Amino acid sequence: MDNIKIYKDNYQVCYNLAKELKRLNQRGATVALSGGSSPLLLFNIMKDDFKPSDFDKIKFFWVDERFVEKQSEESNFGNFSRILIDNNVISKKQVFPMYKNLSIDETIRNMESKISDNVQFSNGLPSFDLIILGLGDDGHTASLFPDNLKALDSIDILIKTKHPISKQNRITLTKNVINNSKKIVFLCLGENKAYKIKQVLIEQDKTLPASYIKRDETVYWYLDRTAAILI
Repeated sequence: MDNIKIYKDNYQVCYNLAKELKRLNQRGATVALSGGSSPLLLFNIMKDDFKPSDFDKIKFFWVDERFVEKQSEESNFGNFSRILIDNNVISKKQVFPMYKNLSIDETIRNMESKISDNVQFSNGLPSFDLIILGLGDDGHTASLFPDNLKALDSIDILIKTKHPISKQNRITLTKNVINNSKKIVFLCLGENKAYKIKQVLIEQDKTLPASYIKRDETVYWYLDRTAAILI
């Protein structure tokens, strides 16, 4: 079952996702965020249209991260921090970032320990209350890429991967952890996402990592009209 929510524009997509975060905040929640350009609009809406108290009971983690220093413009956490922490919307105590200050293996072990201490487990794996995913132009999601489908079989919490073109090191939650979450939202904006959305949702193309994310009543697609034109 696919829960597809189509809104008239990018603002409405992200505003409604921010409202969902506010709803989860009422009882406290663990949320894993993705990188890319779409979440930047979400973060700015959280900053401009909501109050800090709307999100103060959420613990924020990252689905994946480029293995760079936190000050880097390529850092997913860095972009979140510049918009939400620096503007006093989110407290540093609420965030559990991954960045390059230890070796990549030490960073993974450190983050797995923080996840174990802060995220409820079920079926032997962390179970985040919400995971927000993107969809890459090549069909990747998280940092699970089409050139390395074997990574989808990992039984770990986090693994290291490489971007297939830049060869940049990444750290990512595994498919099994993502599929163990209580709720998943794919956040996809723009007409350039339309064909890949069709390949994943309609064709279920198994050459694309995003097609291995579970399909049930806990998975939602938040799309603007242009992203949804082919479904």
